[in-house]
Amino acid sequence: MLFDLTPRTLHIMASSPYATTALLDELSSSSDEKIRARVAEHRNTSLRALLKLVQDISAEVRLSIAYNPKANRTLLLQLAEDSDADVRYSLAENALIPSEILKILSRDENPYIAGRAARTLDRLTSTEDCTGGLTFLLLQQALTAM
Repeated sequence: MLFDLTPRTLHIMASSPYATTALLDELSSSSDEKIRARVAEHRNTSLRALLKLVQDISAEVRLSIAYNPKANRTLLLQLAEDSDADVRYSLAENALIPSEILKILSRDENPYIAGRAARTLDRLTSTEDCTGGLTFLLLQQALTAM
């Protein structure tokens, strides 16, 4: 029934902060990769749907998972080993990714990814060293989760 709606309406539904887990689970099977990408980054998406979406054919969908506050260590490790360099690079530039994952990416075979991850780690270290840096990172994470 949902798939009788227009793609624009489905995209709006997938982006709504009021979208339910059940709705997002259903939309995670959409043929439209833009809708699946919105589902992948949505905070109400179930872990079951995220585990399915981390295997998605679309790199855009997979990299959207990195911006989901529910993305756990298992999902992030899968993304850190993704075959698509763009997915790994997006992960490497995301300051909200745990330093453990960034350290793995700093040893990536692709020098651009390794360099980006190293710079992100450096930025995190220098931010944490500054007065209020940790508060800033926590605030940034809270705003991302909204």
